[in-house]
Amino acid sequence: MLQNNAVASLDLPGVVACPLDGEGGAAKFDLGFNFVERTGPDGGPAGIELTVEYSADLFDEETVEDLGRRLVRLLSLGAADPAMPIGQLDLLEPREWQRLLTGWNDTGRTLELPPATETGPEPETVTALFAARAARTPGGLAVAAHDARLSYAELEARSTALAALLVARGVGRGDVVAVAVPRSADLTVAHLAVLRAGAVCLPVELEHPAGRIRAVLDDAPPAVVITTEGWRSVLTRAAPGSAVLLTGGDGHEAAPASTVLPGPLPDSPAYLIHTVGPDGELRGVLLPHRGLVNRLLWTADTCRLDEDDRILLTGRSDPGASVRELLAPLVAGAAQVVAPPGDDAAALAGLVREEAVTTLPLTPSALEAFLAEPDAARCTGLRRVLCGGEPLPAGLAERLRAALPGAELHVLYGPPEASSDALALTAGPEDAATYPPAGRPVWNTRAFVLDANLLPLPPGSPGELYLGGVQLAHGYLGRGAQTAERFVADPYGPPGSRLYRTGDLARFTRDGTVELLGRTDGRLTLDGRSVEPAEAERVLSAHPGVAAAAVAVRPGPTGEPALVAYHVPTAPAAPADAAALRAHAAALLPGHCVPAHWVVLDALPRTADGRVDRAALPEPTHSTARAPRNDVERTLCDLFCELLGVPSVSIDDSFFDLGGHSLLATRLVSRVRATFGIELPFRDIFDAQSVVALAERVVGSSVGGRVALVPMVRPVRVPLSFAQRRLWFLNRMEGPSGTYNIP
Repeated sequence: MLQNNAVASLDLPGVVACPLDGEGGAAKFDLGFNFVERTGPDGGPAGIELTVEYSADLFDEETVEDLGRRLVRLLSLGAADPAMPIGQLDLLEPREWQRLLTGWNDTGRTLELPPATETGPEPETVTALFAARAARTPGGLAVAAHDARLSYAELEARSTALAALLVARGVGRGDVVAVAVPRSADLTVAHLAVLRAGAVCLPVELEHPAGRIRAVLDDAPPAVVITTEGWRSVLTRAAPGSAVLLTGGDGHEAAPASTVLPGPLPDSPAYLIHTVGPDGELRGVLLPHRGLVNRLLWTADTCRLDEDDRILLTGRSDPGASVRELLAPLVAGAAQVVAPPGDDAAALAGLVREEAVTTLPLTPSALEAFLAEPDAARCTGLRRVLCGGEPLPAGLAERLRAALPGAELHVLYGPPEASSDALALTAGPEDAATYPPAGRPVWNTRAFVLDANLLPLPPGSPGELYLGGVQLAHGYLGRGAQTAERFVADPYGPPGSRLYRTGDLARFTRDGTVELLGRTDGRLTLDGRSVEPAEAERVLSAHPGVAAAAVAVRPGPTGEPALVAYHVPTAPAAPADAAALRAHAAALLPGHCVPAHWVVLDALPRTADGRVDRAALPEPTHSTARAPRNDVERTLCDLFCELLGVPSVSIDDSFFDLGGHSLLATRLVSRVRATFGIELPFRDIFDAQSVVALAERVVGSSVGGRVALVPMVRPVRVPLSFAQRRLWFLNRMEGPSGTYNIP
């Protein structure tokens, strides 16, 4: 508000009068700037006085003082150079420049690398870190899986033998090798073997439909595909021009003893991780060894990992984050505990207790489901939970602390283009941020919040988050234009350095922590996985019965965000059935990208410039059909309604069509167990999605639920537990060993 009206004067003999501003006691607005034009004794201009009025419930004094100083600086610079565009005016003081560019980004760290040898791998590679660890603790447990338990020496021998076989098959440094192996000890062996051969590891997510697997392998045709006998036919069809190598050496002769393993260089790509761009197209991210080494050593140091730790490999994160779960324990001398495929929250809690897991990596959504399982509170051996993949919801840290007081919560943030873990923080009791925290830069990494002109923004001001440093990817395989668009020159770093545009809207807090405010594009995060609506729209628009399609997120019946597809049929009189469209999408898209709700429209709403008006898309509705016919179906309908938040369901409605997802499915398994007293396999929820189909599984189940706990007479000789029997058997079979000695 500018007050430039004539000022009344009060002239009295021998008295000098000046205005005095009184304190109103309450702010009229949340934030108000009052400009008052002052005049001198002669009536001439004497400057402009600025006062700021603010609501103490919304702002603190320090923040308002900063805003006032920046406003004065803006006006001063604008008056000095009126032709300068406002967006290019420098609002930061020198001390603020120093803090934003070097103070909060002072993350330089010299890494402790294994010594260089004439015949060994290059020190700054993942291969060298593992080889050094295997040499220090050869008898230590490296992998504990349902199919095998391997010491470091055994894992080193098996991975080296497979690497030699790859080289003998013609695989050279920089060649792409796809790894399509379910979670098992063989999965770890395959990853290490590809890296040891100097090749690029392309993880294939077997949970994805065959169409998506084929698209990934078409984007980066591999020289060899490592898989199992059970997946051979699928991978042969998906990559017809690639050689197939089965795990375990089945049907293959050993490589010649003279085979030389070239090994990788520090800047050699180690992994090819596929993501989806804003255009809906697949992009392969090339991650070099140098960046992964930095990330793994930082993880081991920050989380204080050692030989006593056991880290669970769940496969519930994106492929980039899963690399951490797979490799971090093997760098620190800890044990990697491999969760079998298809486990629910109850099975996960049981595995954590049985294998004495100390470190649990989960997305926030998966952590919510884990904490909802009653047995989670019994996992008292957990020392830390690594949480990333999506913004941390408010209250989750407190719920973890209440259930497992001894477990630390490490919040991790980073896209695959920055090796997935670029920012981090350890959540404490005082962390109650308004927006989800992302953390501070890890070793040798930098973070900037910049405006459209790549100028740093002061704390509290929103802008796009840029990441720089050693962990940046080389770029996108075979996509130079997209690489140049997202990886830009770093105006504040040494010559040749780059920054990655994350697309995340963020801001700095006063202490240098980055908070996430949303996205600058349409990318979403559901179930801890990134979703590009453009990808789903492209797939749906390819269906012959769809003339136009749009995908948006709306609150589902449970209040959680759900993916909704809006489509205009090519034949309005006979629109494509929702089940047929879902099947079409499920054949080409990962499960988390398949819309949960389907809405038919006569036309998509458009803005004045012709774009889809997503805000005008209607809310989805639900319809019911057949009612339950017996007590089992009625109970299951009630469970569906309770978990999905819908008023009613029919016995033919699909759990996933109504908004269900894998995390809600784990809760449904728990409720079925508690209600019917049976152990329902987690896979049954996906195979029998409707009430009528699931009721048949419940009625036909012969697997009893948990036995009720009742007091028993303590025997004189207490029987061994299952874990103790297993150790006794291994001791009898293998003889004395230092693998399981506990000091």
